[in-house]
Amino acid sequence: MPNRVGSNEPRIPAPSTTSTRGTTAPAAPAAPTSSTPTTWGSATRSVSDTFNTARTNGAAPQTAAAALKPGAKGEAVRDAQKQLIRAGYELPRYGADGDFGSETTKAVKQFQAASHLPITGELDVGTLQALKDAKPAAAVQYPEYDKMFADGVLSSTIAIGYDEDGNDLAQRHEVVQGLVDRGFEPLDVAGMDDAALKKKGLDPATIDKSATYYLKSFEHDGKPVQSLVKLVDRNVEGPKSQFASSMKQDDLVIYSGHARYGSGPDFDDIHSGKQNFVIGQAYEAGHVTYGANDLAKTKLGDKYQLMFFDGCSTKHYVDDLRRIPRNKTADNLDIVASNRPISWSTGTSDVFAMLDGVMQKKSMQDIKGSLDRANAEPNQGPAFLADGFKGNSYRPAQ
Repeated sequence: MPNRVGSNEPRIPAPSTTSTRGTTAPAAPAAPTSSTPTTWGSATRSVSDTFNTARTNGAAPQTAAAALKPGAKGEAVRDAQKQLIRAGYELPRYGADGDFGSETTKAVKQFQAASHLPITGELDVGTLQALKDAKPAAAVQYPEYDKMFADGVLSSTIAIGYDEDGNDLAQRHEVVQGLVDRGFEPLDVAGMDDAALKKKGLDPATIDKSATYYLKSFEHDGKPVQSLVKLVDRNVEGPKSQFASSMKQDDLVIYSGHARYGSGPDFDDIHSGKQNFVIGQAYEAGHVTYGANDLAKTKLGDKYQLMFFDGCSTKHYVDDLRRIPRNKTADNLDIVASNRPISWSTGTSDVFAMLDGVMQKKSMQDIKGSLDRANAEPNQGPAFLADGFKGNSYRPAQ
């Protein structure tokens, strides 16, 4: 099976029994790797003597004189990165990979500002000592479940992108079967008037009569919540417009499919721009046909939303989602995206890791841990990044 970057996009080798999302393509730069991958939000403390001492030919320890600067590589950098993560300064894209890049520099500056140290972005002796002495952060974070369930409805979309080899059709069948197995029932909204929708606890103004829905009830703090799932794929009427509507109003948006070189979710052939919901420019020009930026034309709601993009290297979506919608910040939009190519074979399990995790009110560490384990590759770092979450207020009842 091809990978989910997109037809003719970069891909990674897949095991013989596992398909990856793509067909043929010029090779792309390998994703950053880590010999000690870390889980978002937590890390094992591993303090190196190189933080504060240096040994030369068996001599007594000496105070390290040189700072670690951006561009440095090695175990001293890796140890410092682990300490940053432990202190609550996530490195969601690359983890503790031993490479002092822009992500690490940003985290160092944040730590220095919070610790009232000179904001240099360098790991000097004072910063390293402060990191060593820092208390572990309260690592466990949750989506804002109280906000998502406040109106008694969890509105979700599961969108499955087009695959030129037809893998999306197989995934759609699996997703539908998975919904049925979980007790969701098809909802014939086309045949329901407003009164019937209200009786189900739904707001008629948010329902698209041409869309495909599934419904199930669950409880949150002893109160019923209607879990309403809209299914968007190549078979529905106007999939791009249906997905745009989901981006505007749904509590949970899940996209699983080709990333189209970071240009955005796509519901028809890569050579057509008609059903490509354009989030940003493709990171490799010439492979994708698309039109004007759809994210810029779509007014996202002010309410809290959680978005999950389960495709190859969907981390490229994050910068545009943080830059373009003026009313969305880390306070009302949390994002889970992939660091590297992801196999079609894990698409359905990824979808339900997120949907089940939200309905069960799991922590983001638990959800992301499930995703990373399902998509683990030898000598690769974490498969997914979680952007936001740190300032979220939800905590489960004790």
